[in-house]
Amino acid sequence: MDSTFGSRPFSAASSRGSSSIAADRAPTSSSPAPPLPPSSTTPIAARAPELSPPTPAPSPQPTARAYPSLEASSSSWRPKGTPLESDLALLRSGVNALSRRAREQLLQDLLADTAPIDLSPLYPLIVPRLQRDFLRTLPLELALHVLSFVDEAKTLARASAVSRHWHALLLDESTWRRMCWKSGFAPPEKPAPPPPVPVPADATVRYLSDTDDRSSSAASSSSAPASSSAGSAPSGSSTHVSPTTAPPQPHRPFSYRSHFKLAYLSEQNWVRGPGTLLSTQMSVDQGVVTSMAFDNEWIVVGMDTSKVHIFEAGLGTYVRTLAGHELGVWCLTLAGAVVVSGGSDRNVRVWDVATGRCLHVLPGHTSTVRCLRVLDARPVAVSGSRDGSIRVWDIERGLALRLLSGHRKSVRAIEVCGNKIVSGSYDTTARLWNVDTGECLHVFRGHIGEIYAVAFDGARVITGSLDSTVRVWNAETGDFLALLQGHTLLVGQMQLDPYSDLLVTAGSDGTVMVYSLTTYEALHRIKAHSQSVTSLQFDERFILSGGNDGRLKLWDTKTGAYLRDLSDPCDTVWRALVRDDKLVSLSRRDDRILMDVKTFREAAPDS
Repeated sequence: MDSTFGSRPFSAASSRGSSSIAADRAPTSSSPAPPLPPSSTTPIAARAPELSPPTPAPSPQPTARAYPSLEASSSSWRPKGTPLESDLALLRSGVNALSRRAREQLLQDLLADTAPIDLSPLYPLIVPRLQRDFLRTLPLELALHVLSFVDEAKTLARASAVSRHWHALLLDESTWRRMCWKSGFAPPEKPAPPPPVPVPADATVRYLSDTDDRSSSAASSSSAPASSSAGSAPSGSSTHVSPTTAPPQPHRPFSYRSHFKLAYLSEQNWVRGPGTLLSTQMSVDQGVVTSMAFDNEWIVVGMDTSKVHIFEAGLGTYVRTLAGHELGVWCLTLAGAVVVSGGSDRNVRVWDVATGRCLHVLPGHTSTVRCLRVLDARPVAVSGSRDGSIRVWDIERGLALRLLSGHRKSVRAIEVCGNKIVSGSYDTTARLWNVDTGECLHVFRGHIGEIYAVAFDGARVITGSLDSTVRVWNAETGDFLALLQGHTLLVGQMQLDPYSDLLVTAGSDGTVMVYSLTTYEALHRIKAHSQSVTSLQFDERFILSGGNDGRLKLWDTKTGAYLRDLSDPCDTVWRALVRDDKLVSLSRRDDRILMDVKTFREAAPDS
């Protein structure tokens, strides 16, 4: 058979291959090697060329002529045992034709017969097919109902990032309205103004000294002017500084989602801090802060130096000083556009807070006016004095309405609810009065020490005494309900929340007690301060306490756990009040009285 491999056949001289050539060159052991030929003078070019081993030919390839059947199937070669596409299609159609139960059995058998190493590549293919967006498969109402069981804000925030569908579901206002209700973030009755622009943290503003007679710049500047007359600013100063107002903003519909976000972030600012310091005001006098009140427009501070200082509530900017009392101011209250103050000069004064003008001077008490309250939504003030009397005043017309007599010693505390008031006295008794008739409805006896604090919600009267106990009484019948113990010294601070039935008290032992008025049990006993507690306030989230040890602390109402200090340590904390996530604190540091105004409210986005 004539077959050709390569481009040309080998010549006859080289057809023997490399083995025969090597045999011709190598001498054998049986015959002696031939003698070397004599040297020749023949030129190298004339010598016969030496034979070299041939280059191997390419491996033989099948050809169409030798293997005609490979020409058609050369493109579809596959390893031995691999099924053809037609076979796979036939197998797939057969599997699909099986019943569901038969397919499950077949898959179980295949899995049992397959090595784990062969199954691992199938894992990323199987898992995505098993995943299902259950919220997408549910009707909208059911999907929102499922989300209503989520109580954690962080969980909802993470859920909104799962997919576009989940994000769209969590834009629903009903979900966030429910979250606001669960978290206690009630929507405001009126939209809150944005927080004012803060001043640098190290900015300190000096306000009026009671002994400073030097003239200063206008109230809008950093320094406060000296007062030349009662309740008015001197020449060259502004007579009125309006509260900070925000520029007009385009109206946007109220959003529970946005409200919850801002309220939640504000709560985190309280817990983790540090908050935004709006201003620090400084007094150079050496007096003592005796009282403080503030609302959305004004901050009012009473001093034992007979002065009443007014600041605007937006940034805490000094406005003016009300001068008129001859001796120290020991109590005051802020009622809308007027301030009512009382002091050691035995007079009650009514001031126009916007102009600083004294509207009325109400004489009548024969000793220091120690406590003051104004009835809700009525121009009626009630004052208690060390002379043992309680007087009722019409602060709109400047008239004395009636005298409530009964206590035999100093009246130390007063609380009002509706047209009824409760008074606590150093004679160890508390009394319930009808303001409109002047009638004493009940006398509450039981303490063996002077009463320093009272609380009243219309249904219960609560008293705190020098005997270290707290007593609860029924305001309707006058019956004694419970004795609450836990303090070891005078109980001088208390606050009652009728909605949560919680009572928080504090005293000279530095302890803060939290009681349940449902069971009359002590829920928490907090060793808050190393000295007397001078300031106490709480809500459903936090307890704020300030003390003579110079610390201002924040506590968790539900657990009683310490959260953090709200200010740097100082000599003493006189007063601290919170309103709408704004904290105003008065303290003594390095023989100076400082007022810090700080906000914890998160700023609303611009858009």
